[in-house]
Amino acid sequence: MRIVQALYWLRDTMPGDDVAEWRDRLSSLLADPVHGEKLCADLADGFATLPAWMQDFLRPLLSDQASLS
Repeated sequence: MRIVQALYWLRDTMPGDDVAEWRDRLSSLLADPVHGEKLCADLADGFATLPAWMQDFLRPLLSDQASLS
């Protein structure tokens, strides 16, 4: 759950303008051919336990990755 830990830490540093940058970077990590599938699976497994703000942030990314698979 390193992504979850990073998002907790970054949340206070994500002003409205930078959210797109973080979302793009995270999307590229989730699309990584070596580690992306494991990262997506890890996030999906614990998705229900994530805070609402994080679910809202991750939901489109995970659904994008699922549609690419």
